[in-house]
Order: sequence, then structure tokens, then C-alpha cells
Amino acid sequence: MTPTRDEVSIISARKRLALPRASTDRIRRSVLAPVLKSAGGFLVAFAALAGAILRTLGNAFATLCTTKLVPCAVTVRRRLDRIWRNAIGPALAATGTALAAVLARRVLPVLRGVHRLVLRPAGRRLAPVFRAAGRRLLAALPDGTVPALRAALDRARTLFDHTIAPRAARVLRPVGDALGRVVPAGVRRRMPRGRALTAGLVVAALVAAAPISIAAASGGSAGSGGPARVSGSTSPVGPASGGPAPAPPGQPPAAVPPGAPTGPTQAPAAPPPPVSAPAPAPPVPAGVSSEQVQNATAIAEVAVQHGLDEHAVTVALATSLQESGLVNLNYGDRDSLGLFQQRPSAGWGTPQQIMDPHYAAGRFFQALARVPGWENLPVTVAAQIVQQSAFPDAYAKWQALADGLAQAVVPSAVAAVK
Repeated sequence: MTPTRDEVSIISARKRLALPRASTDRIRRSVLAPVLKSAGGFLVAFAALAGAILRTLGNAFATLCTTKLVPCAVTVRRRLDRIWRNAIGPALAATGTALAAVLARRVLPVLRGVHRLVLRPAGRRLAPVFRAAGRRLLAALPDGTVPALRAALDRARTLFDHTIAPRAARVLRPVGDALGRVVPAGVRRRMPRGRALTAGLVVAALVAAAPISIAAASGGSAGSGGPARVSGSTSPVGPASGGPAPAPPGQPPAAVPPGAPTGPTQAPAAPPPPVSAPAPAPPVPAGVSSEQVQNATAIAEVAVQHGLDEHAVTVALATSLQESGLVNLNYGDRDSLGLFQQRPSAGWGTPQQIMDPHYAAGRFFQALARVPGWENLPVTVAAQIVQQSAFPDAYAKWQALADGLAQAVVPSAVAAVK
């Protein structure tokens, strides 16, 4: 194939520009190699110089941080801490103290007055109305409705006891602890405890369902007038005893004529019928030690002295079984002591007092008596309101044992107190 004219021109130009191989090697050795070697040396020297400069700058910066910046930061932090301790912290504490004092002096008396003058009379007036309405409603309901309502109330109460109340306690306990750290101790003693809020929630929910549940359970019969109180009875001395009648106040006693009989004029009374032996007390549940029976008897005696019924003894025994195993422990969580693991730092008493079973039981019953409607509360709810435990459902597992133990020791406690 014959090359074209353009291809011939390009080939001719290449031949004219081509240099001999020897000339090319000489140029590379004499010109390019020294230039490249010099450039490489220059780059190495520049890199060494740059590294030395950067090293020097780093050392200088480290020295500056060590000698200037770090002490300056430490000084700034100390000054900020001093400002917080001397100015901001006391100002916040004084503000909290003043606010708590204002609440204690102004707001709480107003709330107590509203409760005493408005809410309590209104509740007393409305209670018979709601009770009568509940009875009429129960009478109008078809058969089978009352058991269904009772089952629904039991389910709602169980849900509240086991789900809502523990969650509310977990949410409100940090708030109460924070308020306890802010409010001064003197004001805390005058104000209700933080646990009263949770107790109020529990009692409010149960009281809201009380009219229907009481009417359903009693069938419209009148309720009792309060907890049963154990006390001795004495017969009045008067005309029926055969002696002279007492004179009216302000008048001298009537004179007895000579020869008049001074004793009873009626025939002597027949001898009283033989008194039957009291029924034996139920046996102590199996597995209960003598020490536990002794402590349970002490708790029951204190309950009888306070005029409380067997339900209060059951609540106290279930609480002690959970807290200490019904054993008078001299140790516990933090500074907790005794049968009920009461803490001296929480105001339950001195360690020596708490280690006395009678004193510890008395303080427990005093706290229980301050709970509104505790007589109608389940054992686990009443115990949790008093103790404010982190495990509110733990008392329920001891209810059966506490009930049997209370039935066994209450009769002997009543006899001992009499």
C-alpha cells in the first residue's frame, strides 16, 4: 500500500528531528541527572526544615498550655466554684426556704380552712345522699349486676394496687426526695410527709368506689361506728344494786331512820350460772418459731392497748414478716432497725427505742391510725402507705400467715392486757 503525501511528510519530519542515541544518553547524564539530584536534595532539606519548625511549634504550644492555659482554666474553675458556693447556692437555698415558709404560713392554713369549713361539711351532707342513691340504684339493677360490679371493682382495685400505685410511687418518690433536700428540716416537721401524696392518691381512688362497694357488700345495712375496741366494762352502782339512791347534786343525803334496814330489801339473787370455759385459741401456724410468736404477741398487746382490732394486727404482722422476718434485727438497709426496719433518721425514734418491740409497734400503729379509712383497705395497701417500700406488692404474700398468726395471739394478748 502506497503512503499518502501527508504520511510521507510526517515520516520525513521525524527523521530530521531524531537525535543519535549517544547524544541522548549524554544529555541525560550531564544535564537531567544533576538537576534531579539537586531537586531531590532540596526537597529532603525542606522536609527536614519543616519538621523541625513544626516540632518547635508543638513544643512551644505544649509549654504554653502547661504553664499558662491549664493554670488559667483551674483558676477559672475555682472562681466559678467559689461564686456558686458563696453567692448562687445560698441565694437558691434562701429562696427555697422563703418559698417553703410562705407555703407553710399562708397556703397550707388556707387549704386546711377550706377542707375544714367547706369540703368536710359538704362531704358529710352529701354522704347520705350518695348512699341512698346507691341503694336505690342497687335495688333497681337486675339480678347478676351486683356480682359483676363487685368483680369489676376488684379488678380495678387490683390493677391500681399492682400497677398504678407502684408506678405513681416510683414517679413521685424522686420529687419528694428533691423537695426534702430543698425544704428545711423545721418546715418538713410542720408539713405533711412526702409520702402523704401517694397515700392520698390511693385513698382517693378507694374512697371514690366506697359507696357502691359498701352497699353491695352489706345489702343496705348500717355500717359499724368504727373499729372494735377491747375494754373492760363495769356495772353502774345505783338503786338496782339494793343500796340507797344517790342524792341529787347540791343536796345532803337523806337520813336513814333508826331501825330501818340498810341492806337490800329484795330476796338475794340466784347464783350466776356456771361460766363455760372460753374457746381455745387457734393453733400457731406451722413453721413459726418461739421468737416470732413472742414478737407477734408483743405487737398484738400494743394493738389491744391502742384499741385496735385484729385487722390492724394482721397488717402489722404482714409488715414485720416482710421487713425483718418478725425478728428484732439490730441491722438493716442504711440505718433501718427493729421489727419494722424503722429508720432513726426518718424520725421513728432513737435506735434504743426502735429496738424495743412495744415502742416500734406503737409507732407503727400511730402511723397506721393516721391513714384515712385504713380499716377498709387491703393489708398490702395499708402496709405500703405506712412503710413506703420500694416493693409495694411484697406484703401480699404474707397475708395468710399474718392472718393465722393474728388469730392465734390476739386472745392471749387481750387476756394479758386485761
